[in-house]
Amino acid sequence: MLWPNTADRRSGTADLYRFGRSLTVSIRGQRRARSYFRAEYGSAALATDSEEPAVDVLIGGRLRERAGATGEQPELLGAHKLARWRASVPVGPEVGTMRVAVAVRGPLGLALVQSSVIEPLVSLAAVRAGSVLLPGAAIARGDRTVLVLGRSRSGKTSLAARALAAGLRVLGDDQVIINADSECFPFPRRLRLYSDLSRTAPAAFAALSPSVRTRLAALGHVNALTRGFVAPPVSVSASAIGADRTAPVRLLIGEVVVVRRAQVGALALQDIDREELAAETDDVLMGQRSEIFKVPGVRAAYDTLLTHERAMIACALAAAPARRVLVPDSWTSERAVGALARELELA
Repeated sequence: MLWPNTADRRSGTADLYRFGRSLTVSIRGQRRARSYFRAEYGSAALATDSEEPAVDVLIGGRLRERAGATGEQPELLGAHKLARWRASVPVGPEVGTMRVAVAVRGPLGLALVQSSVIEPLVSLAAVRAGSVLLPGAAIARGDRTVLVLGRSRSGKTSLAARALAAGLRVLGDDQVIINADSECFPFPRRLRLYSDLSRTAPAAFAALSPSVRTRLAALGHVNALTRGFVAPPVSVSASAIGADRTAPVRLLIGEVVVVRRAQVGALALQDIDREELAAETDDVLMGQRSEIFKVPGVRAAYDTLLTHERAMIACALAAAPARRVLVPDSWTSERAVGALARELELA
């Protein structure tokens, strides 16, 4: 147990959120954790908690509290710098609700658990709900969207911030929901901005409030002083970059762009076929789930579900032209994002 039992852990009260058409997630437990996720997913909150969730997350209690009806679940022990966490990982994809218990402590612990445990499990539940939670940014162009795929720190958020500052609509900067009908839905998570935003997306940085700009500058100094050991982001809603540019409920996928760092001398563009695109989407999804798939038996338990997911992705992206953009490893983030923005006509 990482946290003691306290009076303010009201495990019976739940906050319910709906993503896409029918994927619901329940967050229960420690008050601070629930407040954090309200800030993250607030625009997707449901007024009632009577709906049966696809994923039920209990944060802050004894890990064994959720053992019982579904039996013992394997555990994931995680650590990053000063943060530590322990989580149960459900291995029965056929069950009605995935039940997850999490204990966490340390700076940025909740954000790390969100990205390495909770959202990867939500992505598996999404498949059962008929959709795919795909790591990528989606930027609207007319009645369609450009889907930008890439692993963490590939520039997706900076590109989304540039798009917002340019008056374009953004469905997501890090993850979006797609389905077999080639529809793309927003994923309601705050943007995580880093201290280099003033260089990678200067117009977006200028649009932020003075207090947010001050926080980013301060974190930049901390990052420099600690030589990168302490480099947290500042989380803000998309509307913080300017006027309300909330995206429509859904858009059709018009184009797919895969961004990769590579040992090339200049920005390189490659058309890719369906098999290559399938491999790229599988790569970003496996990267998203890398932590939970380290737990023995978990990856194999979801093999059938992952096969169904690949079939949905193939249908979703079948009509969209696709290309790969290789960005030189040697380029700074400022140079890389600037070149990508020009290539995607966001500059």
